[in-house]
Amino acid sequence: MKLTIYRKLLLSYLAMAFLTVLASAYAIFSLQQLNDLAYRIINDDFAVVDRSKSLLDGVALLNLPERPDPEKARLIFLSLIRRYPQSRWRPAAEAFIRLIDERDAFGEMSRLDRLLIDKTRTERLRALQENDHLKKVVRELTEKLQSETAALAQENEQLKRDIQRLKDLEIELQKRERMLR
Repeated sequence: MKLTIYRKLLLSYLAMAFLTVLASAYAIFSLQQLNDLAYRIINDDFAVVDRSKSLLDGVALLNLPERPDPEKARLIFLSLIRRYPQSRWRPAAEAFIRLIDERDAFGEMSRLDRLLIDKTRTERLRALQENDHLKKVVRELTEKLQSETAALAQENEQLKRDIQRLKDLEIELQKRERMLR
């Protein structure tokens, strides 16, 4: 198969169109991943933070100036329950013990939440950087496409002029042949 100018131009345009479609598909895929990540952050991570805030409100009761040491407060409440099992303060002491236990559990949950939030921030930052990179790549490909399109247009114009010149030369050659006969 002989590659004519027309076929070469057609192949180059088809290649550029394919690259444009490929870059667009990759950009859409990356934006979908970024959208999924943002959805997870909004729906999952903020719910964990809201639970942490409600737990912090309960812990604030134990951090009053009269009760600076939660472990001592727990020991006092346990001794109250053991000594006076029928006391009307038993439910309150049990509630405070439960709050202290929840505070200890919250300490671990808070650490995990911070790790999760840090991980989410890192993923978000990485996704934003990747998105910026993809925008840059798309911009570069667009600029390259435009420059190559301009170059092809110039080549096309030059080819048209050359074809016209060949036609003129052919006509002139035919005239000379007629004159020689």
